[in-house]
Amino acid sequence: MKRFDHRDHAFELLFFWDLCRAGPGAGATHIEDGSALRDHPLGQVQGRIQVHLAFLVERIRRGVQDAHHQRKTRCNEPIFDPPGDPTAWNTFARHRAEDPVSTGMDKTLQQYDSVIAECLALFGQKAQDYGTAWRILRVPSLTDQIFIKAQRIRTLQQVGESRVGEGIRPELIGIINYAAMALVQLERGVVDTPDLNAADATVRVHAAMHQARDLMQRKNHDYGEAWRSMRVSSLVDLILMKLLRIKQIEDNAGATLVSEGIEANFLDIVNYGVFAMIRMEEDA
Repeated sequence: MKRFDHRDHAFELLFFWDLCRAGPGAGATHIEDGSALRDHPLGQVQGRIQVHLAFLVERIRRGVQDAHHQRKTRCNEPIFDPPGDPTAWNTFARHRAEDPVSTGMDKTLQQYDSVIAECLALFGQKAQDYGTAWRILRVPSLTDQIFIKAQRIRTLQQVGESRVGEGIRPELIGIINYAAMALVQLERGVVDTPDLNAADATVRVHAAMHQARDLMQRKNHDYGEAWRSMRVSSLVDLILMKLLRIKQIEDNAGATLVSEGIEANFLDIVNYGVFAMIRMEEDA
């Protein structure tokens, strides 16, 4: 069994311990904008607030959305020993080891998070360089950008060479980022003038990626990890199929009779893109 390293999760554990120690409903005031997390001293020391913020905001928002629910009173119970007690991390590791869902998904989540971190790092760098001009793009424009990248991957797979110096992996990163941006546009709407700074945009894109991550976990529970037996070319074909569906829904002004909407298809595209990157790493 993989040994749990608390250093990888120190920020999350310390914040949640503070939250539980304070009692039900604590921390809810600043959950919406994440300021409580942003100001946490450990988050500042580790310098990883950009990667963790959206993930933690969503987790804590779900945890305190009904602070008076009887389940929330468990926050007053000593789930873990207080930090400083040498048995605290062993206690956490034991709880984790006894959870079959956590242990069964560890490898997938580790690989998934590694890909997302790579995509998010590039997104943040480009946001610093170019700003958030993409906020003016209508969703069909993002759909077309993703389609171009997916079609180029398919061509590279068939031809076997690139004449512009970029291979398949950068295109997959672009697909994941563009799909997450489309999810932000669907949530916030399109603007005429960019309204987010680089940091806020990064947080929102990461939140969209985490939404796809949650969906992946639920589907893995139902279907197992069938995607691990798929070839990268098949995953790219699935992305193209989803894009054609999105295009048809867009042409129908968003109306569907029995099918999933645009958002669900973009979430699947994020996951197919991540799966393709994981499969490429495993096949390398």
